[in-house]
Amino acid sequence: MRRLSGAGVVGGIASGQAVLLVRRGRALRVPVSDACIGDEVARLDRARERSREQIVAIRSRLSTGPGAELAPLFDAQLLMLDDPLLVGRARSVIRDENVNAEWAVQRAFDEVAALFDDIDDPYLRDRRGDVADVAGRVRMNLRNGVRGWQDVLNRGEGPFVIVADDPPPSVAAQVDWSRVTGLAIDAGSRTSHTAILARSLGIPTVVGLGEATRHVRPGMPVIVDGTLGDLIIEPSAAVAEALGGRANRPQAPAASISPRGPAV
Repeated sequence: MRRLSGAGVVGGIASGQAVLLVRRGRALRVPVSDACIGDEVARLDRARERSREQIVAIRSRLSTGPGAELAPLFDAQLLMLDDPLLVGRARSVIRDENVNAEWAVQRAFDEVAALFDDIDDPYLRDRRGDVADVAGRVRMNLRNGVRGWQDVLNRGEGPFVIVADDPPPSVAAQVDWSRVTGLAIDAGSRTSHTAILARSLGIPTVVGLGEATRHVRPGMPVIVDGTLGDLIIEPSAAVAEALGGRANRPQAPAASISPRGPAV
């Protein structure tokens, strides 16, 4: 058994099988010949248009359900798709450096993300995640829109607890929350969009866990204690029994949001 401590965002106890959502890793840089530059730019443009269709659909669904206050966020994401600093810059990188579209999008995102480093306001600093969401969606659509994590939820029996590094709001908005009982996040803060959505749904949630995704494997039994701000990995029978009476019963949001650091 291992216990990691972070910050409780939504109180209550949730137990289930772990499903990991991890966005680590960078795009590979692949040299592209002059003859293929046009093809790479066309791939990028198709990925942008597919991303636009998906964001419009997400906004439409979210606007009439829990977390409707987040719907305007996706208007901003649509504007980001047309921002010359992101997709426009990626197009220039393809042409100027003879590289693949995936790498160009990552390069453009890194440049935009660097602009947030010196921002003191935590709310504005969290908006870096919105840019990451858009860039990640474009990269996903460059890979033909593979959605392996959603397939896992559809095939499995559940209940599930999502353990994520830093889930973007569009991913959180598409999760089938009827199959998910809790949420544990490596990063996150009170002002993150995912935390806001979790509060709207009343799902026990802990953020600021640090490296939970490095300690949890898919399918592991885990317990989220949103009241204390803990994630318990492979709980002992005694711990599971002690917490079982409160499992999957959301409570009021936890008062503390200050991470207490990892503990074993």
